[in-house]
Order: sequence, then structure tokens, then C-alpha cells
Amino acid sequence: MKKLIHDQLHFLIRDVLGATGAGFAKEVGIYQGLLNRYENGQTAPSVDFIYKTCTRFDISANWLILDIGPIKLGDVEIYREDTFLNSIIKQKEFKSDKEELIKSINVFAAKYTS
Repeated sequence: MKKLIHDQLHFLIRDVLGATGAGFAKEVGIYQGLLNRYENGQTAPSVDFIYKTCTRFDISANWLILDIGPIKLGDVEIYREDTFLNSIIKQKEFKSDKEELIKSINVFAAKYTS
């Protein structure tokens, strides 16, 4: 059964990284209260937060968002630079058309999780 992003996030912070909420929030530049809402599923994490989390901690966006593949990118023997989701996450200008990006991610998620 696929896990939801807030479950993945909680597992990542507490079990994989062994971090506190305050420490993790500081590392990615958000308030701890917002992180708590992400972990509890009250608020969907922003694309900016996902990008910072994945790049700062070498975490696979596929794992974090879709529960697919290994947690750490370093655990992947062959890393495909051209995968759709990773190419989206690596874009530096993703804020310019955030709604289109979210639509693309939702289409991708529907295609591979159904």
C-alpha cells in the first residue's frame, strides 16, 4: 500500500534522519509549525519545500511524493536524469508557473499510482 506524503515525511525526519522537528525545519528554512502541519497532513507541502528537502538531504522525489524506489538517491545504481518527476523537481524556475507544475505532478502521480 502506497504511503501518503505526510507519512513519508514523518518517517524521513524521525526515523531516517533522526532529526527533531525544530532542527529539520531550520535546515529547510521553514517554521516548525508549518512542518507540523505537513507531517500531520493538514497542509500539502509546497513544491519549494519538496525541492529543498530532496536536494538538501539527497532524497528521491519519487520516494517522497509517490513512495516509489529507494529513499536516498545515492542508493540508486543508475540515476536517470531524464525521469519526468526528477526533471520537474530540479527546475530552478518552478515558482513561475506553480499551478502548471502541480497539475503535471498530479497527472504523473495518477498515471503511476493507479
